Amino acid sequence: MSHVLTPFSKSFQPELEEQFIDELCDNVFSLRSCALTCRAWRIRSHLHLLRAIRIGDSDTLNGVYDLFHRYPSLALCVRSLATDVYCVTSESTGAGIVHTPRIADLLNLRRLIIQLSDASGWKARHVSFHPAYLTALRIHPRIEQLCLFNLKLSSYEGLMQLLAALPNLSRLECSNLSFENLAGVRPGSVFLRRHVPIRTVVVCGLTYSTVDSC
Repeated sequence: MSHVLTPFSKSFQPELEEQFIDELCDNVFSLRSCALTCRAWRIRSHLHLLRAIRIGDSDTLNGVYDLFHRYPSLALCVRSLATDVYCVTSESTGAGIVHTPRIADLLNLRRLIIQLSDASGWKARHVSFHPAYLTALRIHPRIEQLCLFNLKLSSYEGLMQLLAALPNLSRLECSNLSFENLAGVRPGSVFLRRHVPIRTVVVCGLTYSTVDSC
């Protein structure tokens, strides 16, 4: 018995099209294909692609904030933000400075990733967090998950300041995290000033080296 293949109709009901796209919400490659090839699905695909964004250099940073400045409602789509540290550096100190104070505009942000890209080839002595960045985190109401990947911090205190700046943090993930110096650090002096309700901690590759003072 032969079957005749009947092609799909040229268009579906908008509600059905949106359900198709929603089913692909975790498949970035499929969403990109939909956004590039199907005009009817482009807007819905773009909204899902904005759920998780990565800022790898200063040009991307400026482009993202320019987009959100022109279309403020799109900033509400972002749930996860990954920032490569090497995009903003200090030549005088050799330190990577994490400084994106406009993170406060991402009101629905739930997951924050701070990482050093292996592909950058940039070697920093350590990473520090700009005071304006910590201030922006303190007033952010919804960040629940923090991921730190391939970072070298100057001391344990820098990590405690970052954690204390996130009032609703419930999950912490650290991979290949190292410290230059842990000598003479009192964690409680920074960390206990503010209660952080962390329920889950995932650590992989935590190291430190003590630097002798002259």
